[in-house]
Amino acid sequence: MKLLYFFILLAGLVEQASAVCKCTSFSKPTIRSQYDYSVLVYPRDDVTEMPCNPVRCVYTIQTTKLSGINGNVYYLRNFQKSRATLKFYNGNDLSADPYFKFDENSPNSELTITPLSDASFVTIVLDVNPALLQHFPTFIFYATGFNATQKIRPSTTTTTQIPSVSTTQFSQTTLPTQPPIAVSNVAVAENYNFEADLALILDINSSNFTKLSDIAQHLINSITITPIGDSQNARVNLILYDKGNLYPHGWTLNQKTLNLIAANLNKTFDNDLNVTNTISLAHLVSDIFEESKLTRPNVQRVALFVTDNQDIQVKSNFNNETFASSNFFEKNDIHPVFLNFNDQIDATNGYTLANIQFTGTHSNLIVLHNYIDNADLFKNVLLNGNVLCNAEHYSNSIQTDGFNKRYCNNMHVVTYCDRIDLTKPISINFKQVETHQDSISIFDDKDVMQNSISGSKIGNFIVYVQDSAFIKVIFATNSSNVYKIPRFSYSNCVRRS
Repeated sequence: MKLLYFFILLAGLVEQASAVCKCTSFSKPTIRSQYDYSVLVYPRDDVTEMPCNPVRCVYTIQTTKLSGINGNVYYLRNFQKSRATLKFYNGNDLSADPYFKFDENSPNSELTITPLSDASFVTIVLDVNPALLQHFPTFIFYATGFNATQKIRPSTTTTTQIPSVSTTQFSQTTLPTQPPIAVSNVAVAENYNFEADLALILDINSSNFTKLSDIAQHLINSITITPIGDSQNARVNLILYDKGNLYPHGWTLNQKTLNLIAANLNKTFDNDLNVTNTISLAHLVSDIFEESKLTRPNVQRVALFVTDNQDIQVKSNFNNETFASSNFFEKNDIHPVFLNFNDQIDATNGYTLANIQFTGTHSNLIVLHNYIDNADLFKNVLLNGNVLCNAEHYSNSIQTDGFNKRYCNNMHVVTYCDRIDLTKPISINFKQVETHQDSISIFDDKDVMQNSISGSKIGNFIVYVQDSAFIKVIFATNSSNVYKIPRFSYSNCVRRS
């Protein structure tokens, strides 16, 4: 036994020792258009993917056709504690003064708008004390490009600190001056209270291209979009899809710009754009939401695929077994929706024919929906938390897929549990409840409330219900913020199917 314990301990030490702190790189080395973007995430070790100490990292980003580079820095943490520095240089001359930097005087913040750099090539250097063993610095830099005539953002730095008074800030994007600029006459829809990060994926091989554009514009026009990390509204990443080729527009575009893009969809990709070729749509969508998970952890993440196409094939060397074992949607807790507007087939058949493997499991199982109109889409899918989170099929007890999931907004889940032994009470053991503004209510067989739980981080709390043939449990959530799925179990009763 001692020998076995020694080998287990040794294996653990070897695994820890083999972990390497890796400098990351920009998701794209070049920014080619004003709608393009590239993301740089803080260093993480290659075993746990947790923040680590790389000592020094040098990053570069360039633009070939624009006047310069700007961007936003999200999730800034621990620069004061670690005394680390993150310096931004015009060009590659590191002996010059940086045009911007974070250092020991930089507090934690959710959003910092960096100054404009007129250089077409920017170098960023992260320096960390080699002796640092904890409180590692973290950041996410969202780089974009601009033209000389489009400098509409201030050259000063705006920082949203933690904690701070809630304010609303806007990051504007100037619209292109050359044609085509054709804004559709789609009617302004009702404004829905939809707090989420939404990846709006449009299949540009759809047969009815006009309707595809109209659906996108209706959706964009009916929600409030605020493209900053700490907003309580929606962010939309409009993604064009063409049989395994994708072009994401990023999370920083406002409603006016998104609406313009949706009104002027191109059926083919411009060769100058940074198009991503993938054999796994789920893998790419998961990567797109990586920034969302870090900067907006308590916000729903929804991926909406819109098509009327029956031939949405990905690359032929796609491996279903690899996909199934990767848990892409579970990893970043993404709720996939397949929206079919083909009148000749229903969404289930359309998804089967599409063969895009666009689903997770349990609370991340795909929602298949036939498009009727914008109001129906919001009422029956996007604002229906029971549907988005697949509440009818997964258990409210211990989660079974190994991921620390969050529930959805606008849920109303009713569960009945029938008493077994009439000489004993029914009991519910709440193991983990993080309900905040949401609630769990328990009723007896006369519909009299026995208890209501609404608070923060409640655990190991038991509710007993006497003299009742069954209990009714209602889990209800509001329209703002999502937290960890409650974990609770029943004793002396059987849940109704």
